[in-house]
Amino acid sequence: MNQRRRKIKAPRNYYYRVHEERYRSILGSGASFRDKGMQSYVARAWQEFKAFSGLATGSKGLESGCGTGINTINISLEGFDMLGLDISSTAIKKASTLAEEKGSDARFEVGDMFETRFPEASFDFIVNIWTLHVVGEQQMRDRHLRECSRILKSGGWFFLHNESSERDILDPEEEIIIEEVDKWNIPEHTKTFTKANGKEVQVSFPAHMPEGLSGRRSLREHHEELNRAGFKILKSWEEIMKPSLEVQGNRIMVAFVRKV
Repeated sequence: MNQRRRKIKAPRNYYYRVHEERYRSILGSGASFRDKGMQSYVARAWQEFKAFSGLATGSKGLESGCGTGINTINISLEGFDMLGLDISSTAIKKASTLAEEKGSDARFEVGDMFETRFPEASFDFIVNIWTLHVVGEQQMRDRHLRECSRILKSGGWFFLHNESSERDILDPEEEIIIEEVDKWNIPEHTKTFTKANGKEVQVSFPAHMPEGLSGRRSLREHHEELNRAGFKILKSWEEIMKPSLEVQGNRIMVAFVRKV
């Protein structure tokens, strides 16, 4: 059966450009951004994962797509040997500053989570927190998950906490073709942030991906991509994350998986 084809135009190297520009715009405005502590929903799931996996103090961990590094820092302060990796040099600079301020020995470096410099079996565990859902192309998602499997030790653990969808995103009868173009066609967002002095500031920054792509996946689709990468799913669930009663809420999924 011939698949329907849908073409999506994406700027060359947009993944790096989007993330670097987002951090430059937000942090450059003086806004406080992901520098206080683990978000409560993430912290609760992480503590459950830590107990479930039985990770030993001193275990070597990697946060892939660490951004400003606040999760990496908090995990390191629990006694783990942590490294944070992000494609944005601006984010990594902020993460290193935060680590020093908070007395953490976490290390940070600029790198590509789809193709890292690390040898095989380098880490006891990897965390992916609010990172996979900003990757829309399925081939890139699969590439990242395979890379995580490669650099994990045999029996190593993987903690994932990302946005999800209540329905399947991918149409099995449709093939998505990514066409690289020179034109910049990433939508722009404007959001209000708060500075350290309490004043508000509006910041414009690019969306994560071109229109027509989604980084959300249903739990079933997420299981399939983890299985393809060679992981065994030991526990997973979905929930609605509501920061306050006034907010509609955001569907998230959590998975505890292990390298077979």
